[in-house]
Amino acid sequence: MAAQLMKDLEKVESKVAKLGKIIAKGTSIGLIDATKLGSMTRKVTGKVKKATVTAEKTTISPAEGAKLIAFMQALTATSAKNLDAIAALKPHLSGKLHVGGLVKMNLSQLGKRLWQAQEALAKTLVARSPTPELKAKGEALRVDFNGKICQALAVYANESGGEDKAGEEDDEDSD
Repeated sequence: MAAQLMKDLEKVESKVAKLGKIIAKGTSIGLIDATKLGSMTRKVTGKVKKATVTAEKTTISPAEGAKLIAFMQALTATSAKNLDAIAALKPHLSGKLHVGGLVKMNLSQLGKRLWQAQEALAKTLVARSPTPELKAKGEALRVDFNGKICQALAVYANESGGEDKAGEEDDEDSD
């Protein structure tokens, strides 16, 4: 696999892991952490967009495709775990911190942008996959991730509060 594509995907993984560290604070999450979630989501989105551009220019061999699927399975599992944890934190974020609306906004606006970026990456990787088996596995990952985003959105669908805490940052960050 092209070295640059793997580097870009590892940066996505790093940002997703940082999101996980914030989320792992559980009921210890404070207002600052809640706003950091939105900021970090924007950074993940920027990294996914960059990986998509790289993927569009990359030729993937069957062996590289298998490695890529394994990497993406792990990344998807981590992302799904983060989304499940955010859903489980609704009583704390909405009830105690009163930032359910901020989470809803982040999930709907930023989540939509992240979903669009992830969707573009997934479709690009599926299209570039060298075998039908890898294409099918990639498509299954795409569908699974989309389902997780929809589940998290549904949990916060009727929430309000904290929207004024949202920061305005770019999709990109420096590494």
